[in-house]
Amino acid sequence: MDMATRFVPSIVLLSVLVAIFASYVALNLAHSVTQAKGKAQAAWLAIGAIAMGVGIWSMHFVGMLAFEMPGMEMAYDVPFMLLSVVVAILASALALFVVSRPIVTASSILSGGIAMAAAIAGMHYIGMFSMRMAARIEWNLFLVVLSIVIALVASFAALWISVRLRNNPERLKLLVFASILMGVAISGMHYTGMVAATFVHDDSIKITNSHLLVTSGLTMAVIATTLLILCLALAGSVGQRLWTLRTKITEDIVNSSEEKFRMLVEAVKDYAIFMLDLDGNITTWNSGAERITGYKDGEVIGKHVSILYSLDDAQNDTTSRELRDARETGHFEGEAIRVRKDGTKFLANVVITPLFGRDGGLKGYSKVTRDITLLKASDARMRNVNEELEQRVRERTTALQGREAQLQTITNALPVLVAQFDKQERITFANESFCDWFQVGREEITNLSFSDILGERYEANKEHFAKALRGESVTYERKTASAGRHAIMSITCVPEFDDHEKKTVKGFIIVATEVSKYKEIEGELKAAKEAAEVANATKSAFLANMSHEIRTPLGAILGFSELMMSEAMSASEKVNNVEIIKRNGKLLSNIINDILDLSKVEAGKLQIEKTEVKILALLNEVASLMNLEAQGKGIKLTISSEGAIPSRVITDPTRLKQILFNIIGNAIKFTERGSVDVKVQLVPSRSAGTKLAFSVKDTGTGISTDQSARLFEPFMQADVTTTRKFGGTGLGLVLSKKLAAALGGDVRLDASSPGEGSTFVVTIDPGHVREVLFESSASSSEDGAEKNVIRISTSEPVADLRHLEVLIVDDSSDNRALVKKILMLSGVSVDVASNGREGMEKALAGDFDLVLMDLQMPEMDGYEATRNLRTRGYKKPIIALTAHAMTEERKRCLESGFNDHLTKPIDRESLVRTLAEYSA
Repeated sequence: MDMATRFVPSIVLLSVLVAIFASYVALNLAHSVTQAKGKAQAAWLAIGAIAMGVGIWSMHFVGMLAFEMPGMEMAYDVPFMLLSVVVAILASALALFVVSRPIVTASSILSGGIAMAAAIAGMHYIGMFSMRMAARIEWNLFLVVLSIVIALVASFAALWISVRLRNNPERLKLLVFASILMGVAISGMHYTGMVAATFVHDDSIKITNSHLLVTSGLTMAVIATTLLILCLALAGSVGQRLWTLRTKITEDIVNSSEEKFRMLVEAVKDYAIFMLDLDGNITTWNSGAERITGYKDGEVIGKHVSILYSLDDAQNDTTSRELRDARETGHFEGEAIRVRKDGTKFLANVVITPLFGRDGGLKGYSKVTRDITLLKASDARMRNVNEELEQRVRERTTALQGREAQLQTITNALPVLVAQFDKQERITFANESFCDWFQVGREEITNLSFSDILGERYEANKEHFAKALRGESVTYERKTASAGRHAIMSITCVPEFDDHEKKTVKGFIIVATEVSKYKEIEGELKAAKEAAEVANATKSAFLANMSHEIRTPLGAILGFSELMMSEAMSASEKVNNVEIIKRNGKLLSNIINDILDLSKVEAGKLQIEKTEVKILALLNEVASLMNLEAQGKGIKLTISSEGAIPSRVITDPTRLKQILFNIIGNAIKFTERGSVDVKVQLVPSRSAGTKLAFSVKDTGTGISTDQSARLFEPFMQADVTTTRKFGGTGLGLVLSKKLAAALGGDVRLDASSPGEGSTFVVTIDPGHVREVLFESSASSSEDGAEKNVIRISTSEPVADLRHLEVLIVDDSSDNRALVKKILMLSGVSVDVASNGREGMEKALAGDFDLVLMDLQMPEMDGYEATRNLRTRGYKKPIIALTAHAMTEERKRCLESGFNDHLTKPIDRESLVRTLAEYSA
């Protein structure tokens, strides 16, 4: 069975390199053998043969070591292996002998090449024969012959190139080229021979202890030994050539004429080159010496060299000591101060070499002097620069270390997870937050991989890490947990690129931020946005409804006012139209008041003025007003008490009536037939003892469960789609609820059923109850006959105002005319002024019983006019007459000197009642 074989690429490459290097050494040695003479040539021939043979053999041996058969142990038979080495050395010796002869013919190169090829091929196949393994070798004769041909070509090329390299000026280039060519050829011969072999498994062949087993140690030993031998041989060859070259140069210098030497050194300008005789007298002088010292040749030739020395050196006989050292050691070199012709000194580098004749006797000295003053100064400056650079480097290094520590401190202070990974996803840095999250110490986490940290969660993140390692920046979110902690993390993976190869990724950085709270806030913002959108839609619906509610009475007022101008209208029609205008005006005023009250409640500026209130009188007033509306719809209105109720309570009567008007008015509005029953009673309360409760039950349309859920929201009605049927602004219930809360109670829907009616309960804090009514009271109206104990007053006695003189101050001519007409109908004498300044002048000049003063006027407003009047001692009543209905405005008026405050639009009864009060 044929065995599977393979070659180790790294060892194959190594064998080729060994072959090239061996070829280079061999060609160098061939040149050394050629240059050597006599015994030296024989010695170099032996050294060259050993080095070249061992090198070529080593290439074959390393090439065999590159050969492997999986599962097969291989060894070598030592005697045959040594025989292959001997054959290689003999082949090398033959080659070197051929090229070392003075005359080399083509026939000698051919015969030498054939012999060398036979030896190399023999060495290779002997080496193959020395292999010991459980297999036998079958040969491909064609490939065997081909390998021998390659060996022949390589051998012939080696010998031919060696001869060509003897005196070629471009020897180095050719030597390198030849070495590569020969190395590749020898390697080609070897591996062609290896391919020619087929290995067939044979268990009969055994490896014994006498065989040299192939190991990595053997491989390294062979390679190391070979390289050592080749390097030593190469070094020897180079040294021999250098020695030969130096000897030749020395001989040329000794044998050349002084004229030639002078021409040689004359070309040198930066060196003073001159000769001395045995006594130290100058015999030659070049132009460089003249330039450096200032002496011409005629001034120094024949004189002692000490003329160039300082006085101290001359007295110490320094010249003789330098020549003696040169003579005894063969060379003297030193640095010393020398003197020029003009007396200036310079630092010189001095080299003295003794000169010998053919007989070996001393003939004199050569001296080379160089001015190194500037060079030393430059060296000193360079040292200073280097020291300065080193200092800067140290400072920079310290700064970088400090910066690194600072960055690490900053990174550790960040409330985010930061970690750095290499290409293998091993952690190279992690800040404290990262270590704390994964519960791993700083010392332990380094060099751990992310899969070690994440465990089974690694697969969910793996694709993102892969993208980062491909050079992409990735950001994603992940729900994660560690050590019992759960969080939503926003994770960013940023690739790190190599500083030199910008496109090569060397790792990546992970920054993870916990965004759990942000997600909660995002959810809350989304809910808030949805709520705002709902609120906006609600307000839009409210504004549309409010527009309708305001425009409806306003349209009636404008329309019937225009009809009043018709001359064809009868007196009864005019009275009816006036009633319609008045009714719609009051409705419009109520709408505006509700809006203002709600705005004050929402702003927290609603002022509650609690006083003692007679509950029976308040119920009588509510009943008298609501009964008229109920009678108009044919509905029975009943107000009664259940159990004992107080006769007096402490509360704000205006706000309580406002609540009851809203709740009872709604009950009447949404009831088409049947009745509205109001029951008053004391009920227990957890927070404040007892509450006074008003239960309003109707038999109207009722409210569904869905509608009741948003009943007390601002700008909402039970059913927006039916708003047009019943009208209203949607403010009554929410305003009533807020007003009741301000009075210490509440408004709630107690019960309701669609089509069967609803029951609302209003509660207030009655304050300290002192008197209690034990009997029930009721107000009812049925068939126009009164059957209740509460007397409903429909009108008040008209006050006699005919004796009054009143000044009206208002910039609006319409308002002046309206108020003047009302007062004149009551018998009042009236004068008018159009601004505050005119009003002030008329008030001071006339004898008026009362002044009605508008607030906002040109030239001088009502506040300033009143203050000026009070400052000048004006004592008569001044009543503010303004469209500002806020409580704050009333308070400001009283503080400015007004006696009272009336609001526009003008209510005739309130105006007349106020005038009567201040005229009494």
